Amino acid sequence: MKIKVFVLSLFVVVAGLTACGKYEEGPGLSLRSKKARFVNTWLIEAIELDGKNVTADIASAGGLFNEVEFKEDGSYFERYTGTTDKGKWEFADGKEKVKFTPEAVGAVATEGTIKKLKENAMWIEEEVDVLGVKQKLLYKLKAKNTVY
Repeated sequence: MKIKVFVLSLFVVVAGLTACGKYEEGPGLSLRSKKARFVNTWLIEAIELDGKNVTADIASAGGLFNEVEFKEDGSYFERYTGTTDKGKWEFADGKEKVKFTPEAVGAVATEGTIKKLKENAMWIEEEVDVLGVKQKLLYKLKAKNTVY
């Protein structure tokens, strides 16, 4: 009888832990807080527009930042060759989204849905308007200190 109770308890705990994942692409469970995983310096691994890799197209147009740093105080810095843009970030919608508010005059705040948030990988998806058509832009980022 004790074995049945133990097995049932173990099943309930395992089922509960596997259901803890907030982000579509993971992780299912993390001992680090969302903020601790988010605050980092990130590099572009790829950018996809409706599933098509457009990283090279954006880079050739000069619109690709070299790195983005998210600080614990809610500030961020996008570093391009020769210039840096900065602003504020904050979680939204139960930490499933993140809002970016640039400091530049006339710049518009944007909001992205966090698809993956791991210590060394983060995916953020934004809905963008391309010539009147709504499309999904997915930023795949890797931590600057990540070695593959």
